[in-house]
Amino acid sequence: GMIRLSVLIPVLAAALLLGCAENKITITNEAAFDVYFLFQGDRHYLEAQTGRLVLSPLPNGRFEYSTTYSYPSNVKKVVAYDDLSGELEFTRDRTEYVMMYSSVYLPADTSYTIYLNVVRSDRLNSTAATP
Repeated sequence: GMIRLSVLIPVLAAALLLGCAENKITITNEAAFDVYFLFQGDRHYLEAQTGRLVLSPLPNGRFEYSTTYSYPSNVKKVVAYDDLSGELEFTRDRTEYVMMYSSVYLPADTSYTIYLNVVRSDRLNSTAATP
């Protein structure tokens, strides 16, 4: 009875003070071909040039992500940059990542280069925030 309630009240109060703070990833695929974003055991499909995905709310912690991607059979040389896989860290329910896939496809050179730009921000504008 009482113990559980005393734990619950501060949690509810914190949730009310923080409003709708939550961890979030927004991913867009502006690359020439389809990609799959692998995160927390799920494989998320992002269509070429128009794919968009929002993952939220997400728990605090550190999580690995990776990418699989497709390209035409005529491509002989693929360059994939390091950021296509890595680790995301979420803290205090207020971390946001904006991730954008882009590419350079040169059919004449039969080459394809794929990039992932990752930008992290921590929305620390709430006065209720305590470390």
